[in-house]
Amino acid sequence: MELLSAGGLALGEFGLFHGHAWPDPSLLECRYLVAGHMHPVVVFRGAPYFRTSSRVWLLMDCDGRTLASEMARRGKLRSAPERVRVSKLIIMPSFNEFLGGQALNSRRPREESLIGPVLRCGCVRLEEAEVLMLDGTFLGTVSQLRRGLP
Repeated sequence: MELLSAGGLALGEFGLFHGHAWPDPSLLECRYLVAGHMHPVVVFRGAPYFRTSSRVWLLMDCDGRTLASEMARRGKLRSAPERVRVSKLIIMPSFNEFLGGQALNSRRPREESLIGPVLRCGCVRLEEAEVLMLDGTFLGTVSQLRRGLP
């Protein structure tokens, strides 16, 4: 077993990193960034006192240039690299079904618990993220779920 830094590693077109950390600068050359440890869930409510939650994937556009500029501004890069390929951010669900998560569609969303530095730096729009269940069922965007739309 090899332990890696929270900045992650590149696997072809995919850069995997810890969601509460900045990605390693080498990941800016990947087309897709994949972040873990944010544990997004959607809550389903039914009859009074009935509530269940499901782990979900989040897929969203990512402005790689903005990400690189913010990383440079915060001292994570010496300068913004010439070649930035990042265009998508994928947030993984938790692997453990018994682990809690942060409800994207709660009445009072606590966004700060979902937000790592990449989501805070202005390179993505969380409200426009597509939400998919583990089986691939598309539930809508975060903003649609928060408004209670299908």
